[in-house]
Amino acid sequence: MAGRASTPVPDGWREIRLGDAIVPTGVRRRPGEVEPEILSCSKDYGVIPQNQLFGKRLASADTSRYKLVYPGDFVYDPNLLWSGAIARSSLTIAGLVSPVYEVFKAAEATDARFLAAWLKSPARLSEYQRVSVGTNVRRRRASIEDLASLSIVLPPLPEQRAIAAVLDSIDEAKDRTEEVIAATERLRDAILHNLLTGGLPGHHTAWRDVPGLGTIPASWEVARLGDHATVKNGTTPSRSKATYWQDGTVPFVKTGRVNDVWIREPDEFITKQGVDSGGAVVVPAGSVLIAMIGQGKTRGMAASLLFDAAINQNFAAIYGASNQLLLEFVLAWARSNYSHIRNAGQGTNQDALNCQLIEGLRLPLPPLDEQRAIVATLDSVDAAIEGARAERAALQSSKASTADALLTGRVRAPLLKG
Repeated sequence: MAGRASTPVPDGWREIRLGDAIVPTGVRRRPGEVEPEILSCSKDYGVIPQNQLFGKRLASADTSRYKLVYPGDFVYDPNLLWSGAIARSSLTIAGLVSPVYEVFKAAEATDARFLAAWLKSPARLSEYQRVSVGTNVRRRRASIEDLASLSIVLPPLPEQRAIAAVLDSIDEAKDRTEEVIAATERLRDAILHNLLTGGLPGHHTAWRDVPGLGTIPASWEVARLGDHATVKNGTTPSRSKATYWQDGTVPFVKTGRVNDVWIREPDEFITKQGVDSGGAVVVPAGSVLIAMIGQGKTRGMAASLLFDAAINQNFAAIYGASNQLLLEFVLAWARSNYSHIRNAGQGTNQDALNCQLIEGLRLPLPPLDEQRAIVATLDSVDAAIEGARAERAALQSSKASTADALLTGRVRAPLLKG
C-alpha cells in the first residue's frame, strides 16, 4: 500500500487499501435518454455544472461515452488529482462528466461523508502528488489504480458516522454564515443603489434624470472624475534586473488584489532603485484602484489601497481628490457601477480600459457632508460583512484542525445514540 500511516493505528481502527473502501463506477447513459447536466470537478468548488464553472459548455457534441455521476458519487480528473481536484457530488440531480474523469462510490463498509472528509483532508495532497506521474508538472496523471493504492485507516462504521456528523455540523454553521454574507451583500447593494439614486432619506424633494447616470437628486452636481482627482496607471520594473527586486522594501501590488476590495497587503516588494530607475509608480494609501485589464470579471473592479504602494501597469490609481470629492465615495460609486465602468472599455484594444477613459467617467457629486453620510452608512454594513467573513474563516480553520484530529484518531468522536 502507498502512503502507509506514519502514526500508530488507533485502537479498533484498521488500515486498508483505499481500493477496498471504494467501488469504481463507469456507468454511461443509455441511447435515447435525455442528456443530463454536464459537470466538472474543481479543487475549490467541487462537483459543479460545467457552464457555471467556465461560463460556457466545453463538452463534446457527442456525449455517448461520458460517465454518469449520481448524487453522492465521487469524481476526480486524473490529470488534476495532484492539485486536489477530487470531490463528492452534493448535487441533487445526476449529471455527466468527461470520459477522462474517474467516478466511484463508497463501499458498503465505508461512510461516504467520512470518505469525503478524508479525501479532502490537506494531508492527502502530498499523497496525490506522489502517485501522480508525468513529465509535465501540470499534467501529472493518477489513474484509479494509482488512487486505489493509497492506504486509509478506517474506524468502525459507527465512529465514521460520528466523525462525519461532527464535521457536517461545522459545515452547516459555515453554510449559514455564507447565507448571512450573501444576504448582507445584497442588502448593501440595494442600500447603495438607493443612496446613489435617491440621496439620503428625507434630504431631497426633487430628482432629475441624467443620461448615462439615471435618476439623481436635483440638487446634486454631475462631475467628470478627471476634473476632481488624479488618475494614473502604474508599471512593472524590468524583471531581468535583480537590483529592482532583490531585497525590496517598497510594496508592489498586482491586479489580482482588486478582488480583496480593501487591499491590506502587497503581492511582493521592489527596491528603491526599482522606483527611482525602473519607472515604478508609487501611489498613496487611500487611493482607489481600478483594474483596466484582467481575466474574467477583474476588468472594471475597484478596490481601496490601505498603504502606500507601487502598482502594476494594469491598474489605474485614483488619488489626490479635490475638496469636493471623497475617495471613499468614489470607491462606493465605482463598485456600484462596475458594469458601466467595465463596458467603457469595449471597442478599444482588447476591450481594455485606460486612464483617459477613466478620467472621462461622469459621476454624481453630492455635497461633501452627504458623501460622508453615505460612506458612513455603507461602512456600517461593510463592518457586518467583514465580521461574518471573519466568522467564516474561523469556522474553516476550526474544521481543518478538527478534521485532522478526528480523521487520525488523535481525538475520538463520541458515538451517536440510536
